[in-house]
Amino acid sequence: MMQPVAVIADFASLRQTPDADDQRTRAADLAERLGLPLIGQADAGGFELLLAVTPDRLELREAAGKAAIWVDFASGPMGHRQRSPRFGASMLLRAAGHKAGAELTVCDATAGLGRDAFLLARAGCRVTAVERSGVIAALLADGLARAAADAELAESAGRVTLVVADAREALAGLSADVVCLDPMFPQRGKSAAVKKEMALCRRVAGEDADAAGLLAAALRTARSRVVVKRALRSPPLGEGVAYSYRGTTIRYDVYRSVDSVG
Repeated sequence: MMQPVAVIADFASLRQTPDADDQRTRAADLAERLGLPLIGQADAGGFELLLAVTPDRLELREAAGKAAIWVDFASGPMGHRQRSPRFGASMLLRAAGHKAGAELTVCDATAGLGRDAFLLARAGCRVTAVERSGVIAALLADGLARAAADAELAESAGRVTLVVADAREALAGLSADVVCLDPMFPQRGKSAAVKKEMALCRRVAGEDADAAGLLAAALRTARSRVVVKRALRSPPLGEGVAYSYRGTTIRYDVYRSVDSVG
């Protein structure tokens, strides 16, 4: 039976140099930390996914296929979004109640690859990013570390604190003005075509089976509001939506927290 995930030092980029030794060491440390097998090229076919340590970044790859994902806040789709001068008009920022010059504390309880968390940080929010999957959290930690070394992005990266935990447990010990949720749901029919990164993340982290329970925990934690990202035509995650911000394919449902209502 094929195993899910293994760590590998990217064999295509290894050379007999001091950097190659460092790459192997980083791969071994990562495998030990995540409790995953460390393998070589010859064993790659026995696994579905590979967490590949390359000289430049950490990647999650299909062992048999070309799909791969990584976190890069300086370039590519994520970087373009973060550097856009129009990011202040984002639906997420409006849904979170962001106002220029005021520092919100935000918990992104389903952080994933950190797109929303970093967008909020770029806007000046102080963000706690919670991710339950150790593999996905490792990708996000790698992206944040590289962002911290970028002069333009270092300040934003410093506003993000990554917590590897089940969000329901983490929320009990946190306090934030706003809690953001973007739960993964089972794929349904033809409309469930997802981006490459979402498909790979789903294979690692699975579904959010108790998303309603997560919403309840978020409502107890948030001082102001809970923001839930949904597909445009999906039903609300729970009752009590105060208002919504709608785009062409997604919407953000805003719930008033227990404290703000009380």
